[in-house]
Amino acid sequence: MMKFLLLFFTSTIIFWALACPARASSREIPNIIILTLNGVREEESTADPHKQYMRHLFTELVHEGFLFTNLIEENYELHMPAVKAINFGKAFLAPQKKSPSPSILQYAVKDLGMPRDKAWSIGHWAVSDIIGFNPDYPEDTWPRKVAWKFTEGSDLEDEELFRGMDLFAERSIMTDYLLIEKSMPGVFVWPNWDTQSRMIHNVCLKILRRFKPSIMHYVVAIPETGHHGIYAQYITSIMESDRQIHDIWRIIQEYPEYRGNTYLFICPDGQRDAYYMQHTESFVEYPRATWLYVYGPGITKDKSSAEELFHKDIFGAIGHILGLPGTEEKGKLLGICMEEPDQPPKE
Repeated sequence: MMKFLLLFFTSTIIFWALACPARASSREIPNIIILTLNGVREEESTADPHKQYMRHLFTELVHEGFLFTNLIEENYELHMPAVKAINFGKAFLAPQKKSPSPSILQYAVKDLGMPRDKAWSIGHWAVSDIIGFNPDYPEDTWPRKVAWKFTEGSDLEDEELFRGMDLFAERSIMTDYLLIEKSMPGVFVWPNWDTQSRMIHNVCLKILRRFKPSIMHYVVAIPETGHHGIYAQYITSIMESDRQIHDIWRIIQEYPEYRGNTYLFICPDGQRDAYYMQHTESFVEYPRATWLYVYGPGITKDKSSAEELFHKDIFGAIGHILGLPGTEEKGKLLGICMEEPDQPPKE
């Protein structure tokens, strides 16, 4: 009798395991890495005939992926619209408006059963916007966050999470910055911006190597030094952004967790005015085009398109890649840049 019961329960468990397969682990899901650059103009990127400032991206990586040259900016917020458009799939009409719907990172954590340590938002303080306040997607679905200036809720202060990682130098830089800012209330310390951005980049690389994020949005903030008003510093920051992109590219190519199973999206979140110091604020009346680079399995290599796209189209593309509900269709972005599978010959 006991043998019969044991056989019965074992058979039942096996049946339900086959009938209701467990949710795929985060390692089996394609990785997504999103890099948005703060205010890189076309003049110093795609419109530069010599590609002298972003040589890694536009003379090397471009041959490994697909380049869109007509990504239309919708700057309703007057500052960094792409971060929200990419993460929520729509443009926001009011400055700093909080989203009632989840971000693409929250969908990944909850709907794919992804651990929070596999979802990260890193960089400029705008990563604080990569959270939708929805009761069905509570705080345990929020991505991990590391932002310069130690914005509220930054996980960089979580000693337990980063146990065993050497972050002494990075924390010291941020502490010094906060002391300077506190001593000069109301004065933003632009000269320290590039130092902060390099510090956050080093943290980003350490996170990639240790936690192996399955989905990450990194807001590369160093071009914001353009606000300081020194053109040479702005150009240097663009060149530094290119090196930072290449650092991440090397990890994608070298680490087995990423190699052959990672989609990379790179684009500016907005351009700058003719004097490069400020973000252009007239996109609603006079929308401008920027660019988008896409790399990953099945993405056509060494091709480009001038088809009109929007930052919010990236949301649907990522959802389709991850297999999230409601994103079964490829959408325009992937429909253009993804290779069609080989069709069997017709009889």
